[in-house]
Amino acid sequence: MDEFKKSDRFLNLLGKYSPEVELEVKRYLKVMKDWEVLEILADDPVSVNKTLPHLCERRGLKYEIMSEGWGLWRIMIEKTALRGGDKTLDLRGSFSPLPEKEVIDEIKGLEGGMILAVITDDDVSAKHTLPRLCKRMNYRWRCFRLNDYWKFLIEKI
Repeated sequence: MDEFKKSDRFLNLLGKYSPEVELEVKRYLKVMKDWEVLEILADDPVSVNKTLPHLCERRGLKYEIMSEGWGLWRIMIEKTALRGGDKTLDLRGSFSPLPEKEVIDEIKGLEGGMILAVITDDDVSAKHTLPRLCKRMNYRWRCFRLNDYWKFLIEKI
């Protein structure tokens, strides 16, 4: 849970089962803003271990499941990737430091609040170069591993 900020919304799903759990979570996600975190308390093992992870993975959402003991789980979901980006930069096949230079050029043309989606298959760029760039430039960002590539979302503030 260290990677998540404090939750913005809370959803108590104790006693609810799939598919009702999925419908409730989708309802919340629909009204949430980008970068908000939804905290869920649930006790249905099917929803916690299958339904919600599948929903998050399909939508490219960052999530974490924590056991609270006694058949209770706390799930944190960050609504980052529902919006794919105002502009997409596909850098598969490029290796560091080239992606960093292209991202800098691309993000200069974005207005504040816009999101640049960067797709890369370079582990060094995804794990080191691009996070350092975002911290240095004070941009909000999230990175997701999707099959054989990374999706990096950068918000220009």
